[in-house]
Amino acid sequence: MGKYTSSLGVVKLMAVAIFCATSISAYSQIKGCQIDETLCVEERVVEYCRNLDASVSGCLSWIEELESPSFSESINAMIAKANSYFSPAELFARQNVPENASVIERYQERSRSLYQEAYDEDNSNVEALYGLAATSETLEENSRWLREIAAIDLTDHLARRMLAGRMARSGSSGALEAGKFMISAYDAVEVSGLKWNLANTALGYLEDSGDEEEYESFRSRVMRDLDLDSLESDIRESLSAEDINTLQSRLSVACNSSVIDMFGGNPCDSLVLLILELSETMPSPTKIEVLDVTAESAKNMFGNMDIDSISEWHQRLRSELQENFVATGTESAGIYSLYEVITRDDPELSLHAGLHAIAP
Repeated sequence: MGKYTSSLGVVKLMAVAIFCATSISAYSQIKGCQIDETLCVEERVVEYCRNLDASVSGCLSWIEELESPSFSESINAMIAKANSYFSPAELFARQNVPENASVIERYQERSRSLYQEAYDEDNSNVEALYGLAATSETLEENSRWLREIAAIDLTDHLARRMLAGRMARSGSSGALEAGKFMISAYDAVEVSGLKWNLANTALGYLEDSGDEEEYESFRSRVMRDLDLDSLESDIRESLSAEDINTLQSRLSVACNSSVIDMFGGNPCDSLVLLILELSETMPSPTKIEVLDVTAESAKNMFGNMDIDSISEWHQRLRSELQENFVATGTESAGIYSLYEVITRDDPELSLHAGLHAIAP
């Protein structure tokens, strides 16, 4: 149970728990929470139940202290209590101790009934739906709740990604359905890094489906949406106007990791070299700002491309940086930082560049 995905609330719990550090006992602190103060309750539950000294029975019996007739029965309260049962059940389930199975199952069932109760009160409550998906007993049931989330909120891409993964497991036809499903999410999003991430995911599914026509058609559409001519024009204008914000925004599109994954070094490569060329005559300190912004974006390429596939580009940019900036003693920490990455095949040179990058 609860083995197909994790609830939105519990995802938040895990993030919050990392930052929870206090010398006061969690038990005494939760007494200061109202049950409908969801974040407060969830912080305390995870903080206590992730304690290495806590036992399953101790953790879950402690949670029962939350059950009281005086507590509010708002939807937030029901979800808070559901998360309070679900979270430690999942945490301790990972320990894979057989004798804990019955306790974990009992609290999974309790959390599921509370998520269901919240859903019955408001069937558009996404957190309740995530909880129901998390505690589903079958893949079909899990998919049903994910479909409801996706139908309610076209921008809820966590649900869409999980659901697309379910679809893709049923072979080439499922992968094609998953690809089209992600295309619908792509169409619902304004131009942003997220849009290109969705496009990349969709193309991956379409490639897996073997439908070359659908794959090429969508890939061409994404390329048109990127509008490379417009990107270059905007960058030229931003440099002319010394508009660093616009430069950074447009370059972040060209050097987005998903764009690089879909289309290789171009357009990031060509635009970086264009900026380096046009910035040569710019006055300081604007030139330094331009170089720092450009270098930071360019570094994305090294984490998202196989070095063998960019060897020619790699050498060109390395030479460009060395001859026009490093050799002349650039003041740009960003350029030195990029040069440190590019020269890692030469430890001495790379170390020298790294020291310059962090120098005050």
